[in-house]
Amino acid sequence: LVLTGVEVSSEIGHILIYGPFPDFRDFDIKQSLDIFKEIKSPKHFAVFCHPFLPKNPILDWNYHGFDALEIFNGDSQWRDDSFFDMLYVLIGSFIYKNPLNFIVDYPEKNVKKWSELLNERKIFQIGSVDAHANIKISKERSIKFPRYEQILDFTKTHIITKEKLSGHAEKDKYIIFGCLKEGRCYTELGNFTDPEGFVFKGEANNRTVYSGDIIAGEVTFSVILPDTSDIVIRLYNKDKLICTSNHHKI
Repeated sequence: LVLTGVEVSSEIGHILIYGPFPDFRDFDIKQSLDIFKEIKSPKHFAVFCHPFLPKNPILDWNYHGFDALEIFNGDSQWRDDSFFDMLYVLIGSFIYKNPLNFIVDYPEKNVKKWSELLNERKIFQIGSVDAHANIKISKERSIKFPRYEQILDFTKTHIITKEKLSGHAEKDKYIIFGCLKEGRCYTELGNFTDPEGFVFKGEANNRTVYSGDIIAGEVTFSVILPDTSDIVIRLYNKDKLICTSNHHKI
């Protein structure tokens, strides 16, 4: 199932739009942000992309026409690294399955901004590959880096559905979009571990809630990661570390 989107280069930065698209040539658009006025509906959502990329950062955080923040961008992750870091990864591309793991950084600035936005309204997050596989080394020559098979395995956004996918594209499309828009998702970085079976949930008043749900009062949270490798679970609340565990469950 392939779901399409459009990345718009706007006056305030790059914004990714998902949803059904009409023909943009029919629009009388004086500036790129007018696109959002034309297509905004419950079936659409917009994502602020690579918010702190020096070349194309987000310039206006007071604009409320977006639903999500790209917490991790696979392309911008390596573009500010040193020549020697890049050389190391290029050589590692012929040796290791996931050479980009050597330069992956925790997106601290993005996470901090997301926490700040959550104090104002509900904003979900995604991780994006943003694959290009093209680095120009001259006007005529370029190298395919990172290779698509590497970058496509580097970042994944997992969704948590409340119902099984039906196998019908039109119905499943809106199940997936709905999960993203409600924040029922989490991001996997770098393929460091197998996230299958990962659970983050809260329980209160005989009710169980998951990522994206809203509940009031005292809540008992639990994190489960069935992976058998050495792991560390860190639980944060508004950028503050509140719990750490070396076991597979908190």
